[in-house]
Amino acid sequence: MTPQELYEETKSILDSDIQQAQQIQNDIQAKQQQLNQLTTKIIGNQKLVEGLKKVDGVSEQENT
Repeated sequence: MTPQELYEETKSILDSDIQQAQQIQNDIQAKQQQLNQLTTKIIGNQKLVEGLKKVDGVSEQENT
């Protein structure tokens, strides 16, 4: 293999690896955003449940 061929092959592998790493990073960011949204919903619902426990006629039931 000539130095030029080695360069071209290595450059191609590098470009592919960089693209794959960027895609993984994008996937991680999307999952982090989903997690943040879900956490916000959980916190909101926890506060709502706690508030509703104080309302007359509301009783706490076990989840099955």
